[in-house]
Amino acid sequence: MGKTELAIERAKLALQLSPFDPFHWRSNSALAIAYFHTKRCADAADAAQSAIDSNPGFSIARAVLAAALMRLGQVEEARAAAQGSVRMPTFLYHCWDFA
Repeated sequence: MGKTELAIERAKLALQLSPFDPFHWRSNSALAIAYFHTKRCADAADAAQSAIDSNPGFSIARAVLAAALMRLGQVEEARAAAQGSVRMPTFLYHCWDFA
């Protein structure tokens, strides 16, 4: 806690340094959470949507999007994002090779 601006700076830097990274959703998700923490809800919603666009199955970004939209007063959009979040598995175990 307390280093939110540093997190925003580093997430933005990661996105700038590697614009074609297939894991862009990670940096956008971190950015969304940090923006939400600083009450920059419009920025949080944009970053969360970018994370979802890159990885539609990532439910945490959908949850952040729902929370940001709710704070922005966009209740119906927030409800749709929240419903999408609860339908997604948070962890995709089949993506990991534990052998």
